[in-house]
Amino acid sequence: MELNIDLIPKRKRSNFFLAMGAIAIILAITYFTLRMHGDKEKSNSFLPMMLYMFVYGIFGILNGLGYSVEKFFGAAYVQIDEERIAIKTGVWTKEQSIPWNHIKSLEYKTNWFKITDLNGISSKLILSDLEFKVLIETRDTINFIAAEKGITIN
Repeated sequence: MELNIDLIPKRKRSNFFLAMGAIAIILAITYFTLRMHGDKEKSNSFLPMMLYMFVYGIFGILNGLGYSVEKFFGAAYVQIDEERIAIKTGVWTKEQSIPWNHIKSLEYKTNWFKITDLNGISSKLILSDLEFKVLIETRDTINFIAAEKGITIN
């Protein structure tokens, strides 16, 4: 049994976000073009706002096309297979990874596992940041694979 869940959802294509992003980029480019040919002293106060609008336009177009901006910065996932348990709940969070061959016993508490390794050292596998449905699937998959491997479950 294997569980692979991408925690960054795929977005639907949105014509509204696409149009708003295109409008923001067009306004920013128009401003920069007019600034090159016009009075540069009076227009300096709008520069930060137009840079922001340009970046916002790019993100708007990406969201409108259905791409998730978070995927450019990293990944968030649950991967459980015969080799290891790996959970990364957010783009900026650290991965929790434990190989099955290092696990002596498991104990399920509410929303987390207490894992005891072969040396007797305990660690926590925290599941509380996951959605309820994903948490249940993760818990059930860990219990199933642990039973297959003969790992003690309390």
